Amino acid sequence: MKAAILSALVIVMAGMLSDASAQIRTSNKMMSKIGDYKFAPMPHKCQRHNWNTSIRIQFDAASTVLTVTFPSNSQGGTVEVFRNGTKVAGVTANSGTTFSCRLREYGTGNYNVIVSNGNTVIDSKNFTVR
Repeated sequence: MKAAILSALVIVMAGMLSDASAQIRTSNKMMSKIGDYKFAPMPHKCQRHNWNTSIRIQFDAASTVLTVTFPSNSQGGTVEVFRNGTKVAGVTANSGTTFSCRLREYGTGNYNVIVSNGNTVIDSKNFTVR
């Protein structure tokens, strides 16, 4: 009697283990099938939006002319120019406009140019005028 119960218990345990291994194999097959597809990753919570990726900041070192161009497909934005930490120029521009200034007129030093749209910094560059 004990032998029959013990053998029945062994058969039940073997069946449970084979079911578990079958589930593991099934999930591995599912994972390999998932790997075949190209899923887009979930966006990060603090994702930075590239509103105006085509805004161009150009600086000519010989003439010290700074040019910021907002193409017609952009949303526009604000250009701020700082020399050694002090704001020397700033303008809010619409799409399709160009902001240009000669940095040597403000003096020599380190210049930071920040282009933003609202509270989002779109681009920033550093230049040295000697």
